[in-house]
Amino acid sequence: MASHLDGTRERAAGSEGFKARLHELLEPSPSRDLPGKLLDGVLLSLIVLSVAAVILSTVEWVSGLYGWHLAVAQFAATGVFTVEYVLRLYAAPAASDGRYRRPFLGRLRFALTPMALIDLLAIAPFYLVFFFSGAELAGTTLLLRVLRLLKLFRYSRSLAVFVEVLRGKGGQLVASFFVTGVLLVLSSTVVYYSENRAQPEVFSSIPATM
Repeated sequence: MASHLDGTRERAAGSEGFKARLHELLEPSPSRDLPGKLLDGVLLSLIVLSVAAVILSTVEWVSGLYGWHLAVAQFAATGVFTVEYVLRLYAAPAASDGRYRRPFLGRLRFALTPMALIDLLAIAPFYLVFFFSGAELAGTTLLLRVLRLLKLFRYSRSLAVFVEVLRGKGGQLVASFFVTGVLLVLSSTVVYYSENRAQPEVFSSIPATM
């Protein structure tokens, strides 16, 4: 009986340790170890590449030549972001501040945080198309895919520290360009979706709208 209880405790401790390490890997911070920095780099690259694929898919000649490749890129990115979201939800109770300590309610509380909602919106379009169809949905899912850019704000603290080390006081300027770029892409997507059918020659793609 005692050995059985000891084994149960060891498994529970191992599970908690795994959650804590997972949470540490997934949450960006200036004091990252090498695996964490590599994961940050992969996720940052995927965010930028997946949004670029969405934008390029609205350019007719690019979509005609590389439509299948762009679709595969978006499919792969969605798969990675789905796994990321599930792992963040799983590891949430291991947060060092204890905000999400309770297994169910803690995860629910985490899922309702702004960044977790953005993570959910980043993958929602892929799954929506299985249940709904139509031109209105196509425009909505396009906008939601571009909202993946907001995931970059999770890494803004690490990026700010990095830029400050490299460029000194230029960090504020870089941050301004970063925010402006995100707003430009989001607003251009909204205008493209709203005006493309009425003025297709003017708003022929998201880059043209920009």
